[in-house]
Amino acid sequence: MLRLSCTSVGALPSAPHRGRCSALPGGELVAIAVSPTEVACWSPGAGGVAACASVHTVCGDGQAAAGAPPPSRVCDVVCFRVPALASRGAFACMCVGFETGELRIFRADAAGRLTFLFATRAHGSELRRLRVRGACELCVLHEAALVLVDGDSLRGVLHSCARAAADATSYSPWGPASTMPAVESLRWALPALGGVHALGLVMDAVCCGRPPAGPFEAEATMADARCFVLAGSGAQACLQTVLAADEDAGGSAADLAFEAATAVFSVVSSVTRGLFWGGRTSAELEPQPPDAQLAQPPPVSLNPVRSLADPPRGARTLSVHPAGGWAAIADSLGRVLLVELPSLIVRRMWRGYRDAQCAWLVAPHADGDGASVHLALYAPLRGLLELWTLPCGPRAAVLSVGSGGFLAGGCSTHTPLGDASDVCAFISAEGQLHRVAAGAGGAGELGGLASRDAPASRASE
Repeated sequence: MLRLSCTSVGALPSAPHRGRCSALPGGELVAIAVSPTEVACWSPGAGGVAACASVHTVCGDGQAAAGAPPPSRVCDVVCFRVPALASRGAFACMCVGFETGELRIFRADAAGRLTFLFATRAHGSELRRLRVRGACELCVLHEAALVLVDGDSLRGVLHSCARAAADATSYSPWGPASTMPAVESLRWALPALGGVHALGLVMDAVCCGRPPAGPFEAEATMADARCFVLAGSGAQACLQTVLAADEDAGGSAADLAFEAATAVFSVVSSVTRGLFWGGRTSAELEPQPPDAQLAQPPPVSLNPVRSLADPPRGARTLSVHPAGGWAAIADSLGRVLLVELPSLIVRRMWRGYRDAQCAWLVAPHADGDGASVHLALYAPLRGLLELWTLPCGPRAAVLSVGSGGFLAGGCSTHTPLGDASDVCAFISAEGQLHRVAAGAGGAGELGGLASRDAPASRASE
């Protein structure tokens, strides 16, 4: 028998704006958008520093990418951990995406303060979703394109920027432009809106890595490719597996030069505006656009391979299992689908979960021998948080946490399976932050009090 515990650990200024929130698997960093121009960052504290949440204004032209319009609206936010590099330790970062297509990355410390590190803009259309895969590989869904920011390249850039920011003062610029590294990225155009298997408006996208050995028709001609799953609004299909060729995918020398120019300006701007976001200095640098506008090559089209067509069903969000073989899909009909990736075979369906939110939690086995990943389902209209055994097992635990909240975090694709530090972050409608974990035996706990029994939900195998 399993139990869920939901422990209050702090307070945020408000509930997430438009539901945009993110948390690291261990709960060491939680970030939410509190308004179209502000984000709040919460850290549990370390070394005697009390847990705190701080609000930061992230819009404005002070850190805008070179040659790009200043962003005015936050579209998404995601937390990730940058792995150690040589003698430099790992650190937590927050990435904010804007309607201009720009990404801004900040480093968060134990006091909840943010240091602006880097800005980039791989595509000019509006940003819709941000995803992290692996260590710090970013999958960015734009209105008209899909962008994959290389994790190894980004890790090197962020370590260089972090070291430069730590050494810089308002009187010492970061360094010459020639020393600034570039970040590599690949770009693909989204499938056309029309056609028999049209997705309609693409709502979410995840990278599944290299295509597995299997009956993929295009695999023979696209050996050097990546596999993505796209979630659409359901014009015809609600899910689609696509193959994306690495070759000539828009990450050429022109892109790298553009990223280098962007990175130079972003770091110099952060120095002149102070080490921490929000600081001011007497000197203000204006962006210096390049002498000639660098034209990026058009993105290569994605190649659809599989589609799940069930109109009028549309997919709202994707939540991928840490091992990458499953995905939980919250659809527009109040159901949650457990789907095999990348084949899109539906293995299970839960009904009665309108506006459901999904996460993955490590829970111990009933016999005490080892642990496995379970699916956490939050039904915001009923205020229930449930834990389900995969793929077709029973509901293992349930907890009443209140309606109108938001679920974030949980174990991810870069966390070892069975890691006991994996927790979810639950944010109530009032902005109260809770730590959700799964344990063995007993009744569920909400803020140290046992929760009442909840009615069973309907599940269809």
